[in-house]
Amino acid sequence: MALIMCPECNKQISETASSCPNCGYQLIDGDRAISMIKSDGDRILVAVKFSKSEHITSLQKKGVIYMNTVSYFKQLDNDKQRMDKNENYTRILQSNRTTLKVNNDLIYTVGPIHVYDPAEDEYQATHIFCLSCLCENDRIRDDNKIFDDRVREFKDVDTMLIITNLTEMDSRLRNALRKLESEGLIMKPNYDRVKYKDFSSYSGVCDIFTKSNCYEYQKEWRLTVSSPKNREMPFRINVGNIEDISRALPLKDFKNKVEITKDGVMLVF
Repeated sequence: MALIMCPECNKQISETASSCPNCGYQLIDGDRAISMIKSDGDRILVAVKFSKSEHITSLQKKGVIYMNTVSYFKQLDNDKQRMDKNENYTRILQSNRTTLKVNNDLIYTVGPIHVYDPAEDEYQATHIFCLSCLCENDRIRDDNKIFDDRVREFKDVDTMLIITNLTEMDSRLRNALRKLESEGLIMKPNYDRVKYKDFSSYSGVCDIFTKSNCYEYQKEWRLTVSSPKNREMPFRINVGNIEDISRALPLKDFKNKVEITKDGVMLVF
């Protein structure tokens, strides 16, 4: 049984509880979202947004989290780093798991097949916001870099925003999600680190937090919401000014170094 923090009294309670047994607070779906601070029990050390300078300014100074649609990311033909035609499939079946029969005669083996079944879609996500993150249990890269240098190749990206206080960012994001959910503008808000699979051999269940391992270098953390009324349009979440808990840096100045000292490990941005 997973535990979450009650937004009202900050005590740990079951994620399946309808209300807090300590203070009586009535929980909504957004309160059950996995903490931004941890992913599968692994503490997130740093979260970074790579984007255009104007988008970073909007996020940092105005607190606007800009969420594109799932279909947008499936159709980005001119942006190989962000385009993923396999986005949000619920199941992948390899050729050795899928056959075609006609009148009980085996014709041929087909696959791989990518399936989307709404009944299997736990999250019902329509919109996505992405960050790159580094977790406590991540192995130090052989080249002693924080992130793969391919993060510099994101189309039109020239700036990065480093979230310096994840606990406070988590709190502000939860408050914003709670407000939108209570107003009926979103449903099923969730956030977690992406899990990567080898789609050339993997057969099994997938979801909005599953991607091909060809994207693994991005170390993606994502926020997803369901907003059926805005299914085909971008969606904006306002968390307020975050200049006090973030730092913007031109991508050209990003040193991208991990330094090992006698006192521990230093991430040099």
